Amino acid sequence: MNVSLKKVDKSEVKLIFGWINEPLAREQSFHPKPISWEEHSTYWDSRLRDGRKHSFIISSGGEPVGLLRLDPVEGAYEVSILISEGHRGKGFATEALQAAVGLCKGLGIRKLVARVKPSNKASMKLFEACGFQPAYVLFERGA
Repeated sequence: MNVSLKKVDKSEVKLIFGWINEPLAREQSFHPKPISWEEHSTYWDSRLRDGRKHSFIISSGGEPVGLLRLDPVEGAYEVSILISEGHRGKGFATEALQAAVGLCKGLGIRKLVARVKPSNKASMKLFEACGFQPAYVLFERGA
């Protein structure tokens, strides 16, 4: 299995909309409520104009299987990966993350970070397998 990363273009925003509203994607998101088309469209219009943010469609054999985003955060870039339903558990995320690490030097990125919910065991395993180290634990509580 070989994956490729291709920059997202406007024509793929509708495809991404379906992926981000899949039940497991919402459950593992830090913002679990369903996303409206208006919110999604506004977000992607802005994102595609922002040269600091990098967005890639993950493909295998010419078929789109997911999304990888790189967003600037304090002194690093945060990596986010979404593999579409039906393609999860097949190694696409691992290959996509490795490909993204390979692109970093050319993009001027020196450090990657990832935020993962404790319940997302698959993502924790992915990032650890790709050489990421836990940096800190965030605890929160409603007042």
